[in-house]
Amino acid sequence: MLKKSLGFVGFASLVGTLAAAGCSVAVPSVNLDGGASSTDGAKPTDAPVSVKETAPPKEASSGCTVDDTAQFGLYPETLPPKAAQGLCTTKQASDFSAACLGTAADQTKCEAFIAANKECSACIDGSQDNKALPVPVLYPVTADYVNANTLGCGFLVVGKPECALPAINYRMCYSSVCGACDRKDTAGTTKCETEAKAGVCKSLATTKECDDAFTAGKTQIDATCGTTSFDAIYAKVAAYLCGSGATANDAGPVDAKAD
Repeated sequence: MLKKSLGFVGFASLVGTLAAAGCSVAVPSVNLDGGASSTDGAKPTDAPVSVKETAPPKEASSGCTVDDTAQFGLYPETLPPKAAQGLCTTKQASDFSAACLGTAADQTKCEAFIAANKECSACIDGSQDNKALPVPVLYPVTADYVNANTLGCGFLVVGKPECALPAINYRMCYSSVCGACDRKDTAGTTKCETEAKAGVCKSLATTKECDDAFTAGKTQIDATCGTTSFDAIYAKVAAYLCGSGATANDAGPVDAKAD
């Protein structure tokens, strides 16, 4: 099953089983500043979680070096993150986590939850019969790791929605081309990602205005989107993007449209 750490979750692709269930395949996710670095997380042996895919990743080369052939497809400009979609209750978001994430996750239960809660699941992991959707709560950074969408949540919180998608795509670029790195090798991964930022991913770099806005709003972002653990980040980002826009710590249930 999955092993979780700050901001990240490892997962294995469920291409065959999810396709049979009418869902799209697994994909990566991102984080700019608040949340966790791509060196966090542990690679699992099995992971029943799906995430939307814009383009199938190519096989990464061995060794911790930049491999531009392994770059993930980017999210299109027409699908930026969206807040308060009203598609998940707090319980649904929690039940998705229990069924599809962590050591107690179960593939059969995960698929059953997705089938019974299609709209909520699509908002969380991007799976919905290949339907074009906003960037979900969980999105991929490498073929093995996914992060909770603190970038999308954060930029919406500070009133800079135009910065969210570029930041996500930038992170997806430099993380995916360094996907062959051992995420526990912090120095090696950082070196690879630094080279990618200066090379193949340079044209996708976020603007200084966006970076400054995210840094200046960090206190508000942390309070709304979470900071201390994957579970805390996931719950708050799911509430903000897929619920009413309230956080999981607010009183009362998060309003949502029934599937």
